[in-house]
Amino acid sequence: MPIYPPRNNSIKKQQELDYLGYQLYLSVSKEETRDKLEKLVEKFRKANLNLLKVEIQLAITQYLNVELDNVKIQKLQTEAKYWEDITFEYIIENHKADYFKNYQKWIKQ
Repeated sequence: MPIYPPRNNSIKKQQELDYLGYQLYLSVSKEETRDKLEKLVEKFRKANLNLLKVEIQLAITQYLNVELDNVKIQKLQTEAKYWEDITFEYIIENHKADYFKNYQKWIKQ
């Protein structure tokens, strides 16, 4: 028996993504240098991809024979492709509006 039981959700990856989103929010609001922002954006992108990868794997293992989850898997794969192709500038510009909305959520935690 393994020391840690296998997980059936992606809570840890979601927490990592939230934390990196918060760091990115703070860096953008402080107007950090482009190099620092690029590093944080790349970490944020990887966290998004890791979360999607886990969700795809969970969908495959938990709901192997259900037709509806094949649609869910397709959507997750499409979103993963989106995060692979998105540029640095687009992430900063597109998610500026989300920073303030997410900031309220991060403050509560």
